[in-house]
Amino acid sequence: ARYNVPGALYPNIFVNGYSVDTKKPVEWKYKGGTYYPANITVQQNFLRVLVGLTNLTGEPKYRTAAEEQVKWWFTNPDNSDKNGLLYAGEHSFVCVKTGKILSYNEHEMKQVFPYYDFMYEVEPEGVKRYMEACWNSHVIDWSNLSMNRHGYYNKAMSNMWDSEYTDPSVDFNNGRSLSFQNAGDDLINYAFFIADKTGEEGPRIWGRRMLQKYIDTVNPVTGLSGAQYGEQATGDRLYLQYGPEFGELAKEYNYINKYKIKTIAGFAPQYLLEYAQKMNDQEIMDYVVNSIEGTAKHVYNAETNKLETPMWSDGTSLQGYVTKRAGYHGVKGKTLPSSGENVHTDVLLGTLKAYFATERETLWQFARDMGKGFGLGDLGTKPGENVNLTMETEATDPQIVFSLLNLYNETGNKD
Repeated sequence: ARYNVPGALYPNIFVNGYSVDTKKPVEWKYKGGTYYPANITVQQNFLRVLVGLTNLTGEPKYRTAAEEQVKWWFTNPDNSDKNGLLYAGEHSFVCVKTGKILSYNEHEMKQVFPYYDFMYEVEPEGVKRYMEACWNSHVIDWSNLSMNRHGYYNKAMSNMWDSEYTDPSVDFNNGRSLSFQNAGDDLINYAFFIADKTGEEGPRIWGRRMLQKYIDTVNPVTGLSGAQYGEQATGDRLYLQYGPEFGELAKEYNYINKYKIKTIAGFAPQYLLEYAQKMNDQEIMDYVVNSIEGTAKHVYNAETNKLETPMWSDGTSLQGYVTKRAGYHGVKGKTLPSSGENVHTDVLLGTLKAYFATERETLWQFARDMGKGFGLGDLGTKPGENVNLTMETEATDPQIVFSLLNLYNETGNKD
């Protein structure tokens, strides 16, 4: 994955892809140029594989190669802005041939959850600096934790953990607020990670404050939330489009679709369960469990393995709804999806992790239903009991592989 780039300035750095058939790296052609992208954000599972190979075989060369990448990314000053914010993520990369940075001058990383335990072991100072730079870049107003999934490079450093927090509400108005939880999860994870590794209290406090914003948008009856808070200067975009018909229910933090479910029942549990246990925080644990059980009860259809979305968080269906005016969801007269949306495989992994943390039978049944829906067969009446997997399944999604590995690690059942 790191060779066959003729004349590369960085010949030992992994590119983002490599063809096993042609033995050539991927190329990105743009405006007449050819680039060989390196982006550590999309290489995290490959790093896990390399470390795993060393653990499995005893050969140090695999882990050594992974360490080389981490050291280069976090010690080469050309790879980041003045604050240590890497030119990586969804809008930036480094060309290994020329060293050129290609970027929209915006940093964005959503639910990546990199291999930070390993990277911190290799380059603790660089990783911590990067995490702090992410918070500085994405938080717009520390007084109310208004944030945007797009962060700016080379932004002046704020007071960070020493800032004042005066507005814990979820309905504040801010011109650039785009507080999608799929971006907020990374920031919360960074804050809890720093606190866990260094013992600093500031990051833990601020991470918990941001998480509370999302918790406070949860519908108390269904356990569902739209994974967002705050609104832009012009107002809540969904209230402007749907408010006359649905009133205060028509808020972005009340809107549920497959992406919101992927966040609250899939990705968020994968890191929050660990911190809920470490911090002995029952509210976090309840938030995770209620989000998944709410999905199983109010959103998921086991017969079709689909989500009955879109809907509002109180369970009010929006399937087949015809918009009365133009707005965030498009033109007047647009028909919203009417036949359900596919459930993401991350929800299976999140549900299994939540089950093994709580042993709630409802969670196991939800995982069992999804297992059948994804073509895996029957995960069993209970873990390790009456298992009947489909050994010739065509399911190849990486999250399904992680789900099965999680199941094996918890039960020791190879079948």
